[in-house]
Amino acid sequence: MMLVKSIREELEKAKKDIEKQMLLIEEELNPTLYEIFTINEKRDLTRKQIMCIENILKNALRKFPNVKVFIVVSSSSRKDAHRVKIKTKGRPRVEVRGTRVPIHVHIGAIGNEVQSARGYVELVCERLRKAGIRNRKKSISKISHAINFINYCYRQADSFHQYGNTNFDFKKYVVDYGRLI
Repeated sequence: MMLVKSIREELEKAKKDIEKQMLLIEEELNPTLYEIFTINEKRDLTRKQIMCIENILKNALRKFPNVKVFIVVSSSSRKDAHRVKIKTKGRPRVEVRGTRVPIHVHIGAIGNEVQSARGYVELVCERLRKAGIRNRKKSISKISHAINFINYCYRQADSFHQYGNTNFDFKKYVVDYGRLI
């Protein structure tokens, strides 16, 4: 009985923490998060293509300095992806386990002004098309949906990188099993 109470208390505390984080996002910025999902349908993205995508993102930031971007490289399915810490003699290694799917990339962009993020996404999509990489774009305007998208990406991320000059930190809003990381 005491165990059930403690679990309920922990869940309530985690809910309150998530609500606080959502309020922080709204106070910090009132942006629209733009998602760009890139995938090579029949086979994995190669290391060369991933480096090309990263270079396109970095070069586009020169024209739009008020944009913050994250890129996630993933090779697992969203349904059962989870992060596992593997003990080693040194620093513990984090591995993502789940159903294997072709290597794909999730990209999220956020800006101080809606127009700057939108223009950035348009430029990046155009350059990705010229490079021969298929992509889709979508805007996420609700703050709660943006947090869910960031968590969704982080849960299946083999690597998570952020670029941009603004002080907005995506990892600050990652929730892992009810605990903020």
